[in-house]
Amino acid sequence: MVIAGAGPLKPDLQRQAADYGIAHAVDFVGWVAPKAVPSLINVSTIVLIPSRQDSLPLVALEAALMARPIVATNVGGLPEVVVHQESGLLVEKEDIRGLADAVTGLLTHPEAAVSIG
Repeated sequence: MVIAGAGPLKPDLQRQAADYGIAHAVDFVGWVAPKAVPSLINVSTIVLIPSRQDSLPLVALEAALMARPIVATNVGGLPEVVVHQESGLLVEKEDIRGLADAVTGLLTHPEAAVSIG
């Protein structure tokens, strides 16, 4: 798993990864320069955007243009880019179980992930 971004929750996420014994499988890459984002998306199986608020994240547009399935929260401008069950999956804000189920579903059904992407 690759987690991009350098927000204030990064130390908490790193601690959680260590507590769950998965730190070796999580790469916290920090802030990613805009010109490097397409390269990161290109090696991604799923683009997860668990925003609490967002006007219109460009990463969703870039992921859609690169045919990557998106799992995102149903906030801000995300529903403008992500059409549920067509170009990605939308879950409600703060629905941790919904996010986990959406990601797990796409990982266990790669044909669905390809179709949505």
